[in-house]
Amino acid sequence: MSKPATRLSRRKLLASAAAISGGLTYGRAAADPQKSAEPEILVAFGAHPADVLNGATGTLLKHALRGDRAIGVPLTLGIGHLWKPRDGSFGRLKNDATAKLRTLPEARAFYSDYVQRAFAELKPIEYRQLDLKDSPLAVDRPNLEAVAEIIREYRPTIVITHHPTMAVLAGHPDHRDAGDLVLRAIMLAMEETFGSAGRSPHQVSRIVCYGDVSDRWKALGQADAANMLVDVETTAKAKEKALLIHGPTFGVTAETVGEGWKRSAQPGYPHLEPFVQLRPVVVDYLRTNPGRPWLGA
Repeated sequence: MSKPATRLSRRKLLASAAAISGGLTYGRAAADPQKSAEPEILVAFGAHPADVLNGATGTLLKHALRGDRAIGVPLTLGIGHLWKPRDGSFGRLKNDATAKLRTLPEARAFYSDYVQRAFAELKPIEYRQLDLKDSPLAVDRPNLEAVAEIIREYRPTIVITHHPTMAVLAGHPDHRDAGDLVLRAIMLAMEETFGSAGRSPHQVSRIVCYGDVSDRWKALGQADAANMLVDVETTAKAKEKALLIHGPTFGVTAETVGEGWKRSAQPGYPHLEPFVQLRPVVVDYLRTNPGRPWLGA
């Protein structure tokens, strides 16, 4: 495969944005770069299954294959905006099978099959589906408790989620709500007085958001464009296979997958996943975990 043509975009796009990273564990040194010195636990939340599959599965799989634990956690199935019972379609798919969907449980089972088969191609990534209601995704106490419980259960060192200030015009409104929900839950998961007493509080070490390098972010005046790229050359094929299994509901083809790689590619790196490394708005220095700052220096 030929190397992508040299191009510089958005302040030389990410030439100054950390360096192209082999993974999200850049804050820890390992004698063998293919193995973690100390296993990380990554939880990638998404408003919908497609968000996790598109945004981070190359990175999650890269971590999982070197001994880290990686879990994809869609907050909803996205049925609220995908299923169109009046015209017999589901997402961009319309055929005899979608026309037969009459009830919500039928629609859930139909789409769950696509999602589960897609994640099956990405083992050893774990898949954990939450059943929150989408369109809109509520940022309320029950949902905060549900997400905080996931954080306390898996006890991640790294959480990947949507950016909480992403403009609604840059994507589905659930995306921004998901970012807000997860960041609030991360803070509340540290509180002993919040949620159930079944699991002890937990502090997340690093927060990373799904990124974008397209011009729409610049046009919308976003300050949260990607500032970190992860090279997923070794896991790109597995991700592509999963995307194509999931693809019929979104009109995804081999061509559109290829176009997606081109949008984030940089010279010498044709398969990259973009992220936004966050720093927390509120830092309680009394809770700092020595050796594990929120996002590294």
